[in-house]
Order: sequence, then structure tokens, then C-alpha cells
Amino acid sequence: MTAADPLPRPGREQNERKDPDRKRAGQGGGAGPAAPDQFAGRLRAALHGILPLLRGGRRIHPDLTPSRLTALAELHTAERPLRISELAARTGIALSTASRMVDLLAASGWIDRHPDPADQRASLISLSEEGDTLLRTVRRETESALCHAILRLDPVRREQLRQALPVLEALARQARHPEPPR
Repeated sequence: MTAADPLPRPGREQNERKDPDRKRAGQGGGAGPAAPDQFAGRLRAALHGILPLLRGGRRIHPDLTPSRLTALAELHTAERPLRISELAARTGIALSTASRMVDLLAASGWIDRHPDPADQRASLISLSEEGDTLLRTVRRETESALCHAILRLDPVRREQLRQALPVLEALARQARHPEPPR
């Protein structure tokens, strides 16, 4: 509908519902790059909608919360034993919370805890064989769920998603190691 054409065209509203980008195309004031405040909310909502696919740990084991899964993933990524304080820093949680989590992970058999040879008062923690197997299972299930969701997209959208991966990966790295805003 326009001033020259006051009647709505059939199907236009339906197309805009199917593809919200069509309606928003051109917003942002010109051909330059869009300001983050123009799409940050949409990105947040999209990532929030994807989270259930990523939080498959509870389907595998009822005690595997997202924070425990994150701790196991950090231990896997570290490729060396960590002190509890290092795990707390890597996961962004308080030292006391990390200590309680380590106790729970050790009781479940998902991590191994050994005295730190450099400081007998401290412990070093690492992913146990059982924890490694659990983490691999969760990752396989998560990737399978994501793959099924991606396959439901049309080929053009799948390619757009593939091309967006480097940007999303850079955003993830920045989120893990935040710098002050410029």
C-alpha cells in the first residue's frame, strides 16, 4: 500500500512474515554498514532461539547442566590440567562456585583431581576418560540437532549461514575475551 496505491497488494504481508529481512531491508539510513543497535536485538533473539539445540546435555545425562558442560568443554580445550582458579576464570564464574562445581564433576566421575606438584595445597583438574566420552556424545548429539535444523532451511539460507560463520566465530571469540567498547 502506498499513497498512489491505497489498496494493499495480496500476499505482501504474508511475504513479509515469511522473510522479515524483506521488510527491514533499507533500514539503517543509506548504503553504509548498519549500526549494531539496529540488529543486536534480532541477533539476541535468534541466538536465544538456537540455544535449546545447543543445550543437549540434559538429554544425555540429567545432571549435566549448561554450566557443567561448559566446564567440561573448557577442560577439554585446555589440553592440560587446570587449577580451579583457572577454570573459574575461563568460565566466568566465582571461585567458590567453581570449587563446588568441581566437587560435583569429580563425584560424577567426569573429571580427575590431582595435587599440584608446584603447590601441594592446590589441585589440578582434568577431564576424565568418562568425562571425555560424555562430552563427545553431547557434541555429537548437539551437532546432529543443529544439522537437522540447518537441513530444514532452503539452500540459499544454508549458504548464507555458512558464509556468516566466520563473523559468528569472531563474535564468539570477542565474547570470550571482551575488550572495552571503542
